[in-house]
Parts: sequence; C-alpha cells; structure tokens
Amino acid sequence: MVAIPVLAQKLVKIQTSIIGKCLPKIVKKVDEKHTQNVLELNTLPQKLNNIAEAMKVLVKVIGSATESLAKLLLRGEYDEFLDDKTMHCPARIVELLNEYWLQLHSRSSSVEEEAFRELSAAAKLLQKGYI
Repeated sequence: MVAIPVLAQKLVKIQTSIIGKCLPKIVKKVDEKHTQNVLELNTLPQKLNNIAEAMKVLVKVIGSATESLAKLLLRGEYDEFLDDKTMHCPARIVELLNEYWLQLHSRSSSVEEEAFRELSAAAKLLQKGYI
C-alpha cells in the first residue's frame, strides 16, 4: 500500500512539470503586453505645454473612442473587451449612451455654450493646421 506522503510527492512533481511547461508562455505573454503598453504610453506627450498640444491629444482620444464605438455598435467586434462580459451586449452600450444623452440635456445651456465655444476654437486650430 502506498502512503499519502508518497502520493502527495508524486502529485507535486506532476504539478511542477505542468507549471514548468506553461510558465514560459505566460511570462512571454506578460512581456508582450507590457511592451505594447509601454509603447502606447510613450506615444503620449510627457507634458502638455500649450493649448494646441492639449487639443491634439483630445482629438486623438475622441477619435479612439469613436473607433471603439464604431467597432462595437456598427461592426459588432468585441475584441477590445474580451474580459468584460457586460460590454458584449450592444443593448448595454445603447443604455449607456442614452444615459449620457439625458445627462447632457439635463445640464444648463451655459455648459452647452461653453462646449460650443471650445469646439469652435478647436475647429479654428484645426483649420490653421495646429492640430
């Protein structure tokens, strides 16, 4: 009859060999993701020195958000949200957009006027080629 410590030792050896085979792949994936995130971080400006740079970053962020929404709503691609199961439902996104729409309309007109002025200024900067 084989004792429990002997079986436990064999089990530990089996687990060690399995982990030894999988660990390099996991480390490689983590390194790839880290490198990708560092490269993305390096594309961002270190400091925003003037309004033109800030507007350029804002336009880039808005473009990225627009592309993400187009992927989700128009093309039904969910590759950006593989781990977030709540994002796999276009109805959830429509619900969030409706909430945002209601929030926009519940604010005062001064906020809308200020947003319009900011967008007008951004359009002028864009026309002049600063962005």
